[in-house]
Amino acid sequence: MAQPELDRLKAELIEAIAAACDLAQLDEVRVKALGKKGRVSELMQTLGAMPPEKRKSFGQAVNALKTSVSEALDARHHVLAGAALVEKLASDRADISLPVRGGAESRDPGTRCLRISGAPDSRFATSGMTGYAAFSFADA
Repeated sequence: MAQPELDRLKAELIEAIAAACDLAQLDEVRVKALGKKGRVSELMQTLGAMPPEKRKSFGQAVNALKTSVSEALDARHHVLAGAALVEKLASDRADISLPVRGGAESRDPGTRCLRISGAPDSRFATSGMTGYAAFSFADA
């Protein structure tokens, strides 16, 4: 494969990367380009059958292609991940005016410690506990 063909392949792959609308499509492009049976990987496999004098220059060209495609994939992934995060944050708004739902996360840490400690009644500490740990926050 000559240099103009590698340039066409590079332009085609970068165009496909730019056309990806979401992370799933970008991953498909990545697999088709750099995956085990991807187009760049197929070029790397042809190196073994080449004569040594051509192998060096072709290997350098293919590695340059692989590097530029990887950089384009990383840049596009960063853009699409940022857009996905902005979209998620816009759709998942929390109403801070609502009361906190009941459950373990709404109790203060002292109460949770007492309940975890295995006290017979969650309002009272075990007989072995003294000081701050003996105070029950459940009645407060």
